[in-house]
Amino acid sequence: MKRPYLPSSPIPITATLSSSSPPPPRTPVSFSFPALTDDAVPPHTLILGTHPSQISLARTRYYANPSNAFWWLVGDALGFRYDAGLKPRSDGKARKKGGGAGEREEPAGRVDYFAALRYSSPLLPYDAAAARLAAAGFALWDVVGACEREGSLDADIAPQSVVANDVRALCDRFPSIRRVCFASGAQTAKLFLQQNEEWVRSGAFSLPHGEPIPPPFAARKWRDAFTIAEGTPPRIVLVVLPSVSPAAASISYLAKREAWERLCFKPGLRELDKWQGRRDTSDGRIDDCPARFSLETCEAPSNNKEPIG
Repeated sequence: MKRPYLPSSPIPITATLSSSSPPPPRTPVSFSFPALTDDAVPPHTLILGTHPSQISLARTRYYANPSNAFWWLVGDALGFRYDAGLKPRSDGKARKKGGGAGEREEPAGRVDYFAALRYSSPLLPYDAAAARLAAAGFALWDVVGACEREGSLDADIAPQSVVANDVRALCDRFPSIRRVCFASGAQTAKLFLQQNEEWVRSGAFSLPHGEPIPPPFAARKWRDAFTIAEGTPPRIVLVVLPSVSPAAASISYLAKREAWERLCFKPGLRELDKWQGRRDTSDGRIDDCPARFSLETCEAPSNNKEPIG
């Protein structure tokens, strides 16, 4: 991935500093990852985050924080349980007296997620989970390609430092993309609108039929951009989803899953069926879909609902 150009000149020293004083420290610039796609499967859905968190940047993985709901939602939709690795047991004790180091660990993630997950197997680590997602026609990327930010919150991004990813070029490269889903809620959608105003006003997009118009699309400024005239060619649907971020803890996992499956995964899987020429899935049943996405490196999908956690 070619990184966007950023000026490297230091922050000017103000007159109040002596000539021997160093310039004020500057927040390091971070860069997003390359878009995740499968060369063999044209993507139908592009899932956009804002910018990788500090944990994701350190691990070079999309949504690497085990408390982030994203990969757990993907597993529930595509027939696997995400394996986020291990963490020290919350009680600090071994599972049994004299237990080894491994027995002092437990699966990373949130207990409320574990209680709601559909599948106990197969367990897929990050690389296999990402491969299965892309093989199902879901692409991943971020709205912000580079920025200065203290911490991981979207609100902490320095606005003047933002360099946008060229989402339009990606959609031009993959004209199969029919849906763009914002994984971090309205804030990500707002940044997308700010960075792509000309494109949005060109008539390239629509909003989900029959759904309430979410912010920021409901603002008067954007109302005409989504007015669909009779005979208009198919547009890319923009979907604002409940944020997968751990900061959005007020929204339950089950509520997030319902919205993500209804507005992202089920429509996407129907598009994949059309492309594959497979059986009609107009009823939108996700439980029947995982077998189609088995990879050679994965076990057969299982609906076995064993205790999880």
